[in-house]
Order: sequence, then structure tokens, then C-alpha cells
Amino acid sequence: MKRWHERSWFLIFLLFIGLVGTLARSQPPAAPQREPFAVVGHVLRVQAWLAQAYLHPAEPRLPAGFAAADLPLGGLTLEEAEAWLEEKCLAPLRKPVTLRLNDETILLDASEAVLHIDTAPIRQRMEALLLDWPPPHEGIYLGSALEPTLRVSENVPLLLEVDEAVLGAELEALAEPYRVAPIPLTTTTIMSASLAAAGVDPYWLDQQPVVAFVAPIPGRRLDVDAAQSAVVAQLGQRQRASVPLDFLEVPPLESDLALLEAALEDQLARISATVGIYVYDLQADREVAVHAGTIFSGASVMKIAILLQAYRALDEPLTVQVKRDLEEMMINSDNAAANRLMAVGGEGDAPQGLQRMTEMLRRLGLPDSYLCNTYAGGPRWEGCPPEPRPVEAGELETDADEVLQTTPRDMGRLLVYLYECSAGWGPLLEEFADTITVAECQEMIGLMQRNADVNRLVSGVPDLPVAHKSGWIDDMKADAGIVFSPGGDYVVSIFVWQEEFLSERQSNHWIARLSWMVYSFFNPLGGGW
Repeated sequence: MKRWHERSWFLIFLLFIGLVGTLARSQPPAAPQREPFAVVGHVLRVQAWLAQAYLHPAEPRLPAGFAAADLPLGGLTLEEAEAWLEEKCLAPLRKPVTLRLNDETILLDASEAVLHIDTAPIRQRMEALLLDWPPPHEGIYLGSALEPTLRVSENVPLLLEVDEAVLGAELEALAEPYRVAPIPLTTTTIMSASLAAAGVDPYWLDQQPVVAFVAPIPGRRLDVDAAQSAVVAQLGQRQRASVPLDFLEVPPLESDLALLEAALEDQLARISATVGIYVYDLQADREVAVHAGTIFSGASVMKIAILLQAYRALDEPLTVQVKRDLEEMMINSDNAAANRLMAVGGEGDAPQGLQRMTEMLRRLGLPDSYLCNTYAGGPRWEGCPPEPRPVEAGELETDADEVLQTTPRDMGRLLVYLYECSAGWGPLLEEFADTITVAECQEMIGLMQRNADVNRLVSGVPDLPVAHKSGWIDDMKADAGIVFSPGGDYVVSIFVWQEEFLSERQSNHWIARLSWMVYSFFNPLGGGW
């Protein structure tokens, strides 16, 4: 109201000047000169300039000390401030973000969908300040407009909002061409030279290829999560640094034992004999079984159980004879030594030792293994042989010895329990803590590592520790052991039967072939094969 009041008086003043000019022009000239008219013209021009200056004052300007988004905008008009804000702040924020992948440069569009810039609060505050802009003068003035004297200390922030879901989707789309899927464990076939290169004597190959597993190959992908965090940090910067992109390794899936099972089934179908095989992964507690519940003659593989029962009955220190018998039975598969140890297990009575051994196996959940009498024949323990159980689905007939029977699974599981006992845990220590110790389990495994038979399981693996026990009769050959391999320890138990007669050479080659396949699964060949 004050400003309009001042203008009213000023208009009256202008009207007065105009009236004076009019009267001056209406008076007759006292002399023929034209000077009065020149004065009147000048007055009229001054009058017009004053009216323009006052009725159309200077455009409002932002007060000194005002800033937005850290940009000083004091003294600027609204239009100037918005242009300055666009040039120095908004335009850089709308530029793409530079991503760097090795020597490659990738531009990521910082579109409105990714980065929303809200300038409304800044404009609203500027408009509010300009409404309160003071007049550039007090009363009438001549000359240019004076600078406003109002000062503030204010910095209005720029509101930025990043849609991380949209940004993540854009980064994922950008990363897709660089994604390399992992290659899982696969199989191939190799011949003698490749087998020898893997450290295995290929004498048993018989000029036929053998299945080998090829190691899985990791994949790779861009580290989108790290890139997204770095991009979000740069989106709000007017001076942006490039964002490096890194790769992450994508591990292949865990090697599925189903692949080993399928390979073993295919190999067994090519063998003209009845084969049962049991494999146990001692690191991952998982197993593969192909006809593993089939009942076979136990032969000398049963000496693993005789060994365990003898240790349960033995007191330290061992006599020289007992030590010799343990070595002869497990290293050279001596039957006479085994018979003496049966008696040790029964406190001097061999049939009683065998009965206690069978009861031990059943307590361990191994019901299909028993030995009725010594290897030389002789009296049986009462109730042996037990009633035969019905043949289950998937199991095969093998004309097994009625007084000495087992299965690949039973002997394999017994070795698993020995391995666990040697590590200080497992069913042996749980069931027989008063008669077996960790040290004794370790001694038993050490004895089995000295087995002199190197023509079956051992011939299918490189030179590494194998604690095993083999067995053979006319129509059945077998080997069961713990393999301590670089790719992980495992148990493998293989039994082969053929009606009437089974060639030692042929059966040994089959067992070696199967042993290699299992070893190759746990220790696959490199990707260059």
C-alpha cells in the first residue's frame, strides 16, 4: 500500500509538470526565439523517463547470500537463476555415467526413470523471496536502479531420487552380454596316453577307451551389486568419476553323484558278469549304489570284519604272534592267520568269535554279512547260516557261498565307519566305546594301506594311499577300500561274479576300470582334455 501511495503522489507531480508545460506553450512568445520551447521539450522528455522508471521499476532480484544446490544465486533474476541452475547443476546430472570394463568404456544413461531431479522446492523458495523483494529506492530518484539491500544466508538443496530397481534392471541388461555360464562336470573317453598322463598304468585298458570325468569350469558375471552402489554414489555428483566394473566368478553346481551313477550303470551294462558297486563320498556324506545290496560270497573281503572283531577283543600290548597274524591277514590275505584271529575275537573260541563278529555287524546296521566257520572249515556257531532274506528289487542272484556272505554296501559301510572312527566319531565309537578306540581304528587303516594286492582297486588310481582288502574265489572277485585322493577321500566297494568261473585277468581289469571311473569323478581331468 505504501508503494501505491507513493506512486499516487508522484502521478500528481507529473500531472503538475505537464500542466506547467502546457501553460508555457499556450503563452504568446515574448520574442521570436525558440528557447522556451526547447526547455519545455526537455521537461517533457524527463517527465516520460521518470514515468517509465517508476511505473516499470527494475526486475526483482534474489537477495545476496542465497544459494541453491550449492550454487550462489544472489543478485540474479528468476530467469537468470533458473538458467544458471540448469547449466551448472542440472545438465551435468543428466549426462550418462561412464562405466569402465578393462579398456572398454560403457555409457549408462541417467534418464528420468533412473534419476528423478525435483527442482520444485528451489523454484518455490525463489518465488517466495522475490515476492518480498524491496523497492530499489526510497521516493523519487534519477539514474539506474539501485541494488537491493536485503541479505540472507540460505542454501536450498536439490532433491534427487534414484530408482534403484530401474537402475538395477538397466545394469543387469547391460551385464547380460558379458555373462559366461559355468560348465558343469562332464564325461569324456580317453585312451592309454591320457590315462598314463593322469598317473595311472594303462595296462588294464585292453585298447578300449575308458570314461573319464572332465572338471567343471566356473563362469563369470559382472558384479552388478557393487556397480549399482558405485553408480548411485556418482549420480548425485556434478563432477563424476568413471565407475570400474569387476567380474565375479560363478561357481559350477556341485558335482552330482547322479552323473557318476549313470556312468557306472552304463559301464556295468557293458560287462558280461554280475557287478555290484558302492561308493561313499566321505566329505559330503553321500553315496552311489548300483546293485550294492546284491549278496555275494564274502571271500577274504570279510577279513575287514574279522580284523575289527579281533581289535575289540585284544588287550594292549599285542603279542608278537598277534601282530604277525594281523599283518599276514591284511597284507597277504593269509587264511591261517585269519583263523587264529577269529579265535582271538572269541576269547579262544573261533565259532564264538565269528558269532560275536556277526552280532557286531548287525548292531552296526549291516545285516547281510556273516561267516559261519573258519576258512579251513570246521564247527559253525549256533544258528549259522541265518535264514536267507528274500531277494529285493534290483538285486541279482550270484550263487553266493551259504556260509560266507556279504554285500558291496555292507563292506563299504563298514569301511566308512572305520574311517569315521579314525577321525574320532561315528557308530563304532558310539556302539563300542568300551572295546574300540580311535588309535585302534587308525592302526587298522594303516594295516590295510599295506595290502600287497595292487591289481584291482589300486591299479585304477595313481600312486596314493589306499586302505583296502580284496578277495577272490573261482567265480567271484572283489575289492573294497578307502581311497585318500587329492579331490577328497571316498570309499569304493566292488564285487564281480560270473557263473562257474571268472578269469582273474578279466575281473581285475573290470575292477580297475571301475575304480578309475570313481577316482576320476572325485579328481576330474582339467578342461584341456
